[in-house]
Amino acid sequence: MVRGLGGYGGKVEDNEGNHVSVMKYNNNGDYVASLTLNVKGHAENWATVDKDGIVYAIYMGNEQMGVERFAPR
Repeated sequence: MVRGLGGYGGKVEDNEGNHVSVMKYNNNGDYVASLTLNVKGHAENWATVDKDGIVYAIYMGNEQMGVERFAPR
């Protein structure tokens, strides 16, 4: 999960100007991907990666909460 000491606040952006919610690294610590949730005004609470490389991120938004799934390309 991407957070500064003062909370998230959209502090990290990718090359296209998207606010990064999750940064993914492999077991060697190499950067793999930046992921942006499709929900505006959210706070990520938890994320996990399954054996197939699918990332599941649980979020709480201003008007909803849920899980977003990111499959590898």
